[in-house]
Amino acid sequence: MTEMCGYYESISGFQYWNVKAWKQYIQQNIAPLYSITTTLLEVRDEFAPYIGNSLGAITNSRRELLPFLAGGIKDGDYSRYSLAKLTRLIYGFYVDPREFSSAVSSLGEEGLSEVVVKAEKKENSVFLRLISGLNRSSGHVLELVDVGPSEISIPSSDEIIKQPEKILDVLKEFYRLSISLSANHNYYTFFIVSNRGTHWRALREGYHKLEENLDAIKEFLGLEEIFIPETGKEDVQKDYTIWSHSRGGIAESIYSMQVGLWGRFNFEVETEINKPIEDALRYITKNPEDLAKGYIGLVKEALGDLKEIHIGNERFYPKDSYDLKIEGLWITDWPNETLISDAKFTNAAGVARDVIIREHSKPKLSLIDFLDKLGPYLFTGYGEISEHPKHTGYLKYYGDIPMNAVWWLG
Repeated sequence: MTEMCGYYESISGFQYWNVKAWKQYIQQNIAPLYSITTTLLEVRDEFAPYIGNSLGAITNSRRELLPFLAGGIKDGDYSRYSLAKLTRLIYGFYVDPREFSSAVSSLGEEGLSEVVVKAEKKENSVFLRLISGLNRSSGHVLELVDVGPSEISIPSSDEIIKQPEKILDVLKEFYRLSISLSANHNYYTFFIVSNRGTHWRALREGYHKLEENLDAIKEFLGLEEIFIPETGKEDVQKDYTIWSHSRGGIAESIYSMQVGLWGRFNFEVETEINKPIEDALRYITKNPEDLAKGYIGLVKEALGDLKEIHIGNERFYPKDSYDLKIEGLWITDWPNETLISDAKFTNAAGVARDVIIREHSKPKLSLIDFLDKLGPYLFTGYGEISEHPKHTGYLKYYGDIPMNAVWWLG
């Protein structure tokens, strides 16, 4: 992510200016992920009709599903790396281990009629929501470019049902594809991240061949101008126009996939939320890669201190969010909301909440100075500028890497 002269143009195989190269990227990265998430969801569909039924009913009609729900349950708990636990981690389908052990030890196979198949609440099925979201977004990209699913060498859903251990092969390939798609490792995905709510000057300085190929890339990926400053100087107006992703376009869909992967391959910050994903991936790798932590490390390596930046006599904090009232080339109001996580208040329901401090600004501030200083943060995806969701005449600066993907996965 170094912004040296011609850096991105010198990277072998990275032709961000070439529509053909983008189609190849989609064929190699998006299409296989669509295929593999489709297979995983097809396995899910085999179990869905039996939620609320007993294991006895499954034994009578689809006995081959039994190992996925009971395999590896011993003495009222899951044995290490049991198939039943993996099914619960990925799909949220399960039987209570204690009920199963008690029924079988008391009544033998007849006891299976007393054990009911259950499903986790939607908000707890984080792995299933991840693969569902990736499947929707990747499928949408393939529709837009008229590319079919990739013919990748993985077991089919039928093969997995017949040979349950094969689900580990699929999980391993899913993990590999997810890592290789991420902006941590893929320059094409990074290009999409860097075009989200970033001004033209930062993009032009980073991608030297973008301007001469802008029309083709803009049309193919779905890029659009979301803010054009009011000034009579054409060069200034062009340089500080904010670009982002068109709704429903290729760039927006791939960006949502990246946000989902950052949000769910985030094992340090959101341990409790993402523990099912981390635990499932430990079936195929000792140390699943933390994409969130890794990308933040890359940004810090490129930008250095992320604590604050100075614009004139004022200080800004890249991790905060700011409402920017724009008048010409001036920011006339820029209040921010700072989350104080170590200070708590208790609401009327007796629930402790983090304190949010809203701090008002001291007008005025040069829009150009602000955008110049924020340029590297916008380019690396550490910040984003968008149209304000509530107030006309305002822009919204969102700080921090967008790793909370609940809005997208829910």
